[in-house]
Amino acid sequence: MAYSYSAIKAFKNCQRQYYETRILKKWPFPETEAIMYGKDVHQALEDYIGENKPLGPHSRFQPIVDALMDIEGEKLPEFEMALDDNLDPCEFLGDNVFIRGIADIVIVDKEKGTAYIGDYKTGSAKYPDTDQLELMALMVFRYFPEVTHVKAALLFVVHDKVVTAEYFKKDAKPKWVLWLGKVEEMESAANMNMYHENPTGLCPWCPVTDCPHHRPKPRRY
Repeated sequence: MAYSYSAIKAFKNCQRQYYETRILKKWPFPETEAIMYGKDVHQALEDYIGENKPLGPHSRFQPIVDALMDIEGEKLPEFEMALDDNLDPCEFLGDNVFIRGIADIVIVDKEKGTAYIGDYKTGSAKYPDTDQLELMALMVFRYFPEVTHVKAALLFVVHDKVVTAEYFKKDAKPKWVLWLGKVEEMESAANMNMYHENPTGLCPWCPVTDCPHHRPKPRRY
């Protein structure tokens, strides 16, 4: 099976939820208003950068996309990347995909050997997680051998907050070892067909309603 950052994160958060929602596909996540809004914003920003289409109702984000357009390099909105077992680039939906991901925006300057990765966030900025940026940077290094330095950012567009990170190609190997270790844990669980539950404060919002740790959502007064 093909892995991804979202799958790895879901497995880490709760193995049972990961198994029942992503493997068995027994409990689909509902399309909430927040999710639909996020998709709409992502599409608007992609269309502006890729096709110069007006932002329309999302014009409040104009300064953000203009700042991205000012960065030197080739602009690659919604850039799809996939690697095979050898961590070599392959077709995004090919049969030999080992891991895949989509970067909201990648800007590559091959002459300077640099790249920029931006990930749009329309949700809360309370608990920023840069792990996805690291995995995207590692994949960019594989896609563009000329790139040795990546600057990346979580762009919390609604809250006007930016969380930055920086990666260097010379550090890629030990970072890949850690990511591959996470995948090995997932493969071990699959081989044993054993997925543990991880009860947290988020259990009331979990779609796996037949889990013994599931409980009603707290009332709002």
